[in-house]
Formats: sequence, C-alpha cells, structure tokens
Amino acid sequence: MLRRLATAAMLVLLLLGQGCATWYTVDTATPALPERVRVVDQSGESTLLDDPYTEGDDLVGIVAYSDERFRRPLSELTSIEGRMIDPGLTILAVVGTGLLFLGMTLSAAFAGST
Repeated sequence: MLRRLATAAMLVLLLLGQGCATWYTVDTATPALPERVRVVDQSGESTLLDDPYTEGDDLVGIVAYSDERFRRPLSELTSIEGRMIDPGLTILAVVGTGLLFLGMTLSAAFAGST
C-alpha cells in the first residue's frame, strides 16, 4: 500500500512540475537567447523555436519537434518569450505534494489499524 502511495505522490509531483514554469518576454537585444523560445506573429500563430538567434533584423531558428527552418523579420513578431522555472510555484507544488503524501500515508495507516 505504501508503495502505491509513493508512486502516486511521485506522479503528482511530476505533473505539478510541468506547471512550475512560466513564460517571460525575451529582449532580442541581448546577445544570448534561451535555448527555446515561443514566438507569436501578427496573425496570432504561435511557434516554438529551438536554438534561436538574431541575424540582422531577423529571428532565425529551428521549429521545435521538426527540422523546419524558421526565419522571420522581428517586425512581424508580436512577442518572443522564453520559459523559466517559477520558484514560488515550485515550492508550493513540492510542499503541497509532501502534505498530500503525508495525509495519504496517515490515512492508510489509520485505516489499516482498525
């Protein structure tokens, strides 16, 4: 029973960990862009790019999960965002999962003793 509880808690922590990141606006004037960015063009279409860089007035990269090359003028993009870990959400997720695991363990212990 305890093994199932530990597995469930780890699964919850894994799923919550995906939500511990947030998107932030990237300044294209900085020399180094994040490894992956999300760009939105004027039509509202969103694209994930791997290994982006600026070349002149263009943003260049590889479309995530494909080999397609991406190149657009910066003037045609409405936003460029990178992803970073949000420490507050991460702490909340870890503490919440710990309390959930503790509650499930105590519940199982008391249910097994009756």
